[in-house]
Amino acid sequence: MVGTRWSCRVDNVDPGTVIARASGATREEAENVALGSASVTLGMRDAAAALRRSVEELRKRQSDGER
Repeated sequence: MVGTRWSCRVDNVDPGTVIARASGATREEAENVALGSASVTLGMRDAAAALRRSVEELRKRQSDGER
């Protein structure tokens, strides 16, 4: 708790890798906001990785002469 507000940090197993931070009037609020933010962040990372794989596959097909 910081002053009258609670603070929460979601991190990865790797030291120093913070996925999300949040604060709230209660511990539960801070945790819920941080977990929601972490969920969005991880979902965006997964989507970005899938997009990169798709682009790489399309480039490979294009260089192989497929359409």
